[in-house]
Amino acid sequence: MRIHRMTAAVAAVLLVGSMGGCAELTTTGVPEGEEAGNEMVKAEEGNPLVGTTWVLTDSTLTDVDLQDAQITADFFKEQMSGQAPVNSYFAGYHVEDQRIEIEAVGATRMAGPPALMAAESAYFTMLGRVSTFEFSDDSLILQADGTDVLEYVPAGQEGSATDVQAGGAQDINTVAESLIGMSAADAEAAATDAGFAFRVTSTDGKPAAVTMDYREDRINAEIEDDEVVRVTVG
Repeated sequence: MRIHRMTAAVAAVLLVGSMGGCAELTTTGVPEGEEAGNEMVKAEEGNPLVGTTWVLTDSTLTDVDLQDAQITADFFKEQMSGQAPVNSYFAGYHVEDQRIEIEAVGATRMAGPPALMAAESAYFTMLGRVSTFEFSDDSLILQADGTDVLEYVPAGQEGSATDVQAGGAQDINTVAESLIGMSAADAEAAATDAGFAFRVTSTDGKPAAVTMDYREDRINAEIEDDEVVRVTVG
């Protein structure tokens, strides 16, 4: 699928329309755990998106290079979060069959280059417009009024923004997933031994003061009761 991009004028409209939907405070992370557990949650909730994480590869947003924008989307049970071009974000969402409703987006308030800020605001507004989705193991397509507007591939898929290895050695996604269940100290040691940067983004639900820069060789961990419960890359 190849989505036709919007004009700069449309992007500007989206920028204005989205500013009111942003709020301070966010959490980041990808729900992880035993594959069987994830499958059980999906079956119970009737929501195939739970426990999945994606990288945006195409959209109707702007002419900003999406590979540079590094937009991600991680789906929890009733909340999604991720990294936008400049800020991290979160939003509640609801799924019923092929319909999806994404609530007002909250995000941190870091400033960035004007082009990336415009793309970010347009992305947040577009999330609020989507009404249906198409899902497979290879892609997630969000649609507005029957039109494909946002297309994602699984994080870690070849060619995606999180498909990274350290010095051609270990896969960062494999290392990140192996940290689930470790203590913070053991996880940091394991990540650094594998050649990756490591940081804690929240402890017992309290977000840490971290920079919003993107690093393809960094593992971010959420800690609860001194145990890694979620990880992201970037």
